[in-house]
Amino acid sequence: MGRPRRGESKRPTKEQLLWLIEQGESNCAIAARYAVYYTTVYKWKRYYKLPMDPRGIPLPYFQLSPEEFQLLVGGVLGDGNLELQRTSRNPTFRETKKLLHRPYLEWESYELQRLLPSVKNQTRKDGGEVANLETRACSNLLPLRRAFYPEGKKVIPKALMWQLLPLGLAVWYMGDGSFHQQRKWAGLATNSFTKEENEWLADDYFPRAWGVYPKLNRCIGSYERSRESWSIRFSVADTRRVVEAMAPYIVPIMSYKIGRIQA
Repeated sequence: MGRPRRGESKRPTKEQLLWLIEQGESNCAIAARYAVYYTTVYKWKRYYKLPMDPRGIPLPYFQLSPEEFQLLVGGVLGDGNLELQRTSRNPTFRETKKLLHRPYLEWESYELQRLLPSVKNQTRKDGGEVANLETRACSNLLPLRRAFYPEGKKVIPKALMWQLLPLGLAVWYMGDGSFHQQRKWAGLATNSFTKEENEWLADDYFPRAWGVYPKLNRCIGSYERSRESWSIRFSVADTRRVVEAMAPYIVPIMSYKIGRIQA
């Protein structure tokens, strides 16, 4: 398929239109190339059943590297999500942080560059600004999507947890972890998971995988006011052990979460 020539007025073939979308050209740019209204480009996309959003086009399949696997599993355990878009059967990885923590998302974007992520600032409905990372849709994220969302709601993927290494734990902690500066203990905001899942983490997973024994902390009205929720808290001694394992992978902007205030 030859590259489409600027100024062509007839409707492009499906392959030509797909090529332009993959190059990141907007609807307006494609319309200018073919000297048509941008609404005509929408009609072409509907005619060929192509994604309206260029980010919906999936990437070719490739095997995730061990580092990418750790980043994604740790990210989804924390603030990240594997979302299915209306324009694609394949998931994208998405994570949102407050604007102050954009450098963390930029680091994550660099480490996941094969997934072609983008980091953008967004304005929320309440007027506040956040930073958002989103990758391209990719078929090699499907196994992770099925493990984390077997019935559509995020769960603890027990089979994957035993593959979590210090890098993955650090990414999870940088997303959902907290550190009490005065009392020197750390915690994980696992209150989006069920009590049974939190009990498994505290009584089975962390003792066997990391040699630490966290306690369950009951959260009242902090996650969903309509139900009881739970989080995990480490003792001071266990906090030292967990921090020692994670410290080499903590991004500087997140160093306050392990008791090290960034200069």
